[in-house]
Amino acid sequence: MQAHRQQRSLFIRNMIAFGLLFLVLGVIISQILQQSLYKDVDEKLQLAITNEHFIRSEVQRNLSEGDFRNLNNPPNSFQTELMVWSAKGKLLNEQQLGNRYDDLKNITFNKTDSDQINSIQVKNSYDQQMSFRSVIKKIKLDGTTYYIQLVSNTNQLENTVQFFQKVIISCMIVFWLISIVLSYYLARKNMAPIMVAWQKQQEFVENSSHELRTPLSIVQTKLEKLLTTPNHTILDEAESIALALSETRRLRRLTSDLLMLARADNNEVHVNMTSTAIAPYLEKLCEPYSEIAASQGKKFVLKIETTKQLHFDQTLMTQLLIILFDNALKYTREGDEITISVTDTAKQWELTVSDTGIGIAPEHAERLFERFYREDKARQRESGGHGLGLAIAQSIVTLHQGTIKAVANPSGGTCFMMIFARK
Repeated sequence: MQAHRQQRSLFIRNMIAFGLLFLVLGVIISQILQQSLYKDVDEKLQLAITNEHFIRSEVQRNLSEGDFRNLNNPPNSFQTELMVWSAKGKLLNEQQLGNRYDDLKNITFNKTDSDQINSIQVKNSYDQQMSFRSVIKKIKLDGTTYYIQLVSNTNQLENTVQFFQKVIISCMIVFWLISIVLSYYLARKNMAPIMVAWQKQQEFVENSSHELRTPLSIVQTKLEKLLTTPNHTILDEAESIALALSETRRLRRLTSDLLMLARADNNEVHVNMTSTAIAPYLEKLCEPYSEIAASQGKKFVLKIETTKQLHFDQTLMTQLLIILFDNALKYTREGDEITISVTDTAKQWELTVSDTGIGIAPEHAERLFERFYREDKARQRESGGHGLGLAIAQSIVTLHQGTIKAVANPSGGTCFMMIFARK
């Protein structure tokens, strides 16, 4: 349940992040578009307003009776107009503006905007929205102060900006919808390993609790029984004491294995790689297991096809092989054969422990190395196992930067193949 809440939280965060990203990107593009479109208009206005000779001549013409002036454009092409204001804010060239006055009459004069380019939006006599870029300059002519206002119509530019803004908003909505799907996909993909780890953790805690509870219950039961018979001798209760001791030893093995796995998970296991002659090492290690196999009517075979020194941690390798030897002895019958072989190449060496025992079902092969996993829980319980041995074996191989896998033995039984890199 907690993992599902985390997945929803991750999905919402991703969706919001994508939404904010597209929003910021849209605002930036819109601002850049507006600035680039107005740049040419602003440069022309700035160039005109700073040309003192041009301004004075235009003012004189606009103040002359009957003079009509439409800057650099024919009367029917409304782009730029010059407006002359008195110091008191009265428009002085109303007649010279002609029919353009209907579009400009709602423009108000504000001398504080001098020498600054501003945007103006007014409605003309037909109640249509008109947009302008405007700049005001103060001049003196024949001792009289005038304010010159250049206005450039930007309706066309505004329409272009609005069109692109609609396109940008539409694209943002489309991409945001896509981002919702992408956020959901990423949330599921990112949470998949976490969900698996969470499930494994839950199973690990449940299995650990079960494995610890069983021997503790047995020990508790036997001790309580001893309390009910205080007059009995040790010999009378030898069976109960032996069973309690057996479960105590099993509990100790279990806690040791759990500690080993916890240390491996936290990278706290120190690997002391040493150069080792593999033949005498394996011969010495296999000797007691060969005797045990012989006493059970089984054959223990050692095949070493290399004379080179191999690098590994002897303590960890011994623990690994003991786990595999114990498994092989548990799951073979009288007359079966257990084979340990070593081969090497220029880049790697391979260690194999195979048997001709009862084998494993193909559907269980991939799960053998999961913690507490047992193909047959009843049989594992009878053999004294708790399902952590192969998980520890895999951890040891991983610490050696190797790989381990379980495959079916062509001769019947199981084959554990481990491959290590040559150092």
